[in-house]
Amino acid sequence: MPPHRGAVVRIDRARGGDRPTVCGRAAARGGGTLCRCGGGNRADRNRVHRRGPAPVGVGGAGCGDPSASRVARSAACAAGGRRRAGGAAACGGGAHRRRRAVLPVADRRPAIRRRRRAGLRSVLRPPADRRRGAGADLAHLDDLQRDDPADLRPARHRPYAAAAPDRRRGRRRRRRLDAHRLPVRRPAAGTRRGGRLNADPEPPDRRRSRPQVSPRGRPLFLTAATVVSAMGRGQDATLAALRTRRSGLRPCAFAGVDFGHVGQVAGIAAHALPPALARFDCRNHRLADLALRTDGFAEAVAGARGRYGAARIAVVLGTSTAGILQSETAYRERDPVTGALPGWFDYAHTYDMAALARFVATALGLEGPAFVVSTACASSAKAFADAAMLISAGLVDAAVVGGADSLCGMTLRGFAALELISPVPCRPCAADRAGLSVGEAAGFVLLEPTGEGVALLGSGASSDGHHMSAPHPEGLGAAAAMRAALAAAGLAPADIDYVNLHGTGTPQNDAMEDKAVVSVFGTGTPCSATKGWSGHTLGAAGVLEAVIAALCIREGLLPGCLGLDAPDPALGARILTANATGPVRRVVSNSFGFGGINCSLVLGEA
Repeated sequence: MPPHRGAVVRIDRARGGDRPTVCGRAAARGGGTLCRCGGGNRADRNRVHRRGPAPVGVGGAGCGDPSASRVARSAACAAGGRRRAGGAAACGGGAHRRRRAVLPVADRRPAIRRRRRAGLRSVLRPPADRRRGAGADLAHLDDLQRDDPADLRPARHRPYAAAAPDRRRGRRRRRRLDAHRLPVRRPAAGTRRGGRLNADPEPPDRRRSRPQVSPRGRPLFLTAATVVSAMGRGQDATLAALRTRRSGLRPCAFAGVDFGHVGQVAGIAAHALPPALARFDCRNHRLADLALRTDGFAEAVAGARGRYGAARIAVVLGTSTAGILQSETAYRERDPVTGALPGWFDYAHTYDMAALARFVATALGLEGPAFVVSTACASSAKAFADAAMLISAGLVDAAVVGGADSLCGMTLRGFAALELISPVPCRPCAADRAGLSVGEAAGFVLLEPTGEGVALLGSGASSDGHHMSAPHPEGLGAAAAMRAALAAAGLAPADIDYVNLHGTGTPQNDAMEDKAVVSVFGTGTPCSATKGWSGHTLGAAGVLEAVIAALCIREGLLPGCLGLDAPDPALGARILTANATGPVRRVVSNSFGFGGINCSLVLGEA
């Protein structure tokens, strides 16, 4: 069987029975023939041997002339030899011993194609210390037998000089292809280094937390939106709660667990999914279905499906716990003897992290890319950024973005174990703030490149990498995300009229975010947090507060923090304690999560 291309051909002179040794006009033996005359000439590697008859063996050809040169990989000697089955030819000259190709496959492939077209066999120039004829080369056959990598070290091999431009050309071609796959943010003049298009001008100690900037391009309009939370069902109910300063937080009565106040949505248990979606039945999907059937959202998506086609609309959603309550219930009902889960439990359609995207895509009749982003409490905000990239890259024409997270025992007990739950309704930015209040919500937005009204102008993301559950105390990652979002939108900090804070109500988070906001916007931009109305809705917080930001722009409303007479004097930002009205053209909405993931969205009038 002929050796694989690029493999090491090992020849043992003492084992002629396994690998035939044929000299001159000797008869061929099975498996190919090799010439051991010792007269091979290496001076001219490109000269094809043309002397004398070549005995033909099974699957290959051998050269019977001692002056045979090294022949092409893709052709046998011109003396009548045949190609091997694998495309290689065996010539009898002792100088034809193959060594391991040392170039990476990606680097040597262009040269191999070029040499193959020219009828040459090898890409590598023979080592200088081997250019002494086949007789001298035979003395080194034992080296080829050894398995020691030191005997085949790459330093002995030198590629043809003509191969180097091919490798450079290949790198340029790969960069061009990469540039077409996703839009590339071009660096400022003078920042190119090492031939890289995106060389980072920041000092080395800052490169690790370099923020992700969404592609600059056309704004994406929020042509339809819906939201369900403790504030109410739909945009009108949410706006009414903001205007009347009515909180949706109530004492926790969920699953018999008493953990302060929670933002629980009424009516989920009584809501039934359509029979066609029964396999998706769980609390999280019921909550999502409530939102899909509100504000005419499903009808708006049906119209978009008619304009673009079902396969050209993506579904990009965020969640942090998916349908984990279904798993909690199933584990409580395990068989006491075998430990088997109950037969009604369907992991793939309820608790699997991608189940939410499959459910929404099925419910809306969409066939485009559908996936879930799970970056803790920044999940649904990051979904906006990822959907914008899909549209900007031309992979889809529109996208349904959003998220859903519902109450469950793991979330409540987890935050309680971290001692982050407030015994009273959360009061972000207050001097005596004592923690967060957990909530649940679902919301969806239809993003399209054409439309009118409020649009997504830009987004930015970063990662602190500081701690599993605590934010960076100086807010470096949060500030980087906000700056990246402004850069993507082409705006300056002075262009922002309102900042919707992540504002969970924990002492560390609010202090960190305040430092980040002051470092980016100074102390003059109005800021507030709306989690006093809804509670912290985890993976759905990004889409809920994006819809609230859109309502603020549309209605000219600046909501003040609930339950707050005066902000913490240690905070430097301009914290609103009461509702205000006025022109609101552009808003930054922040979402920060465990593990240091930060995402900021810029919404405004396009």
